[in-house]
Amino acid sequence: MMHQTYFVSVSEAIRAGRLNLRTIPSIVAFGGLAFYFLLFFDAFGVRIVTRQFNPALLFLIPVSSLIFAFIWRSFHTAAWKIWALENVQDVHRLYQVALSQGMINKPDSWLIKLEYKTADQRQRLANLETRLDQPRQMEEPSSTLGIGEPREFPYSLNRALLEVIMCLPVFVIIYFVTGKFEFFPFGLILIVLIGFMLFRWLPRIGKPAPIRFDAATLRIKDNPPLAWRDITNIYVEKKSDGERSETVLVVETNTTPARLDLQLSELVGRSDEIEQTLYNYWVQGKK
Repeated sequence: MMHQTYFVSVSEAIRAGRLNLRTIPSIVAFGGLAFYFLLFFDAFGVRIVTRQFNPALLFLIPVSSLIFAFIWRSFHTAAWKIWALENVQDVHRLYQVALSQGMINKPDSWLIKLEYKTADQRQRLANLETRLDQPRQMEEPSSTLGIGEPREFPYSLNRALLEVIMCLPVFVIIYFVTGKFEFFPFGLILIVLIGFMLFRWLPRIGKPAPIRFDAATLRIKDNPPLAWRDITNIYVEKKSDGERSETVLVVETNTTPARLDLQLSELVGRSDEIEQTLYNYWVQGKK
């Protein structure tokens, strides 16, 4: 049996999917909404919308842009899945990354029914998705330069500073609206908020990075080091409690604990960069 060669990396497939399933629909949807509001402003001294226009009819512009964005995504999702499954080696990671970035829906989600598929696409997709039930085929890194050297992803102090800065505009708005800024209650609230953030972040200053790894092991926070060969999966997922959404790194192992979770929003580096780096080390460490 001939070994199939795959020519597209997971990263390349995700970039293509992000363009077709997120960027273009977002541009269409928000572009129509922005154009609708711009119609009611003066453009170079000339008001575009005059009294002969019915605002109710103009409202069809953002509505139609939202509908077109939905149709675009609906018609392109199955085509992207088929192309990616035919050309990517590690389809398990492909689907995990696509799910974490909101490009596709979970198989048990009712939203999957909104994806348009022809009869041929439905059959091809069903056949190709059987690859997800087969043993995983790990994707070799495009370059092994630097892989194996000790590295870490520390807490981001810039994130702590950003949280403090984001509080300030609220109180600036209060000042301009009320014309005054009294210590009680506004100043007291500001002090409490900044104090809460310092309480969260100060204990992390000087502590070891929550993700530390080298050619042999991976360490998450204060947990014992994990040998790469004992890791069964590494991926990023979105967790939501109904009020807020968090990006979490998940490390599954065949040891105890069987699963480790770590919130990524407080760390230096993007979540996709962290996942890609750990995946490359994992591939090399399993050899």
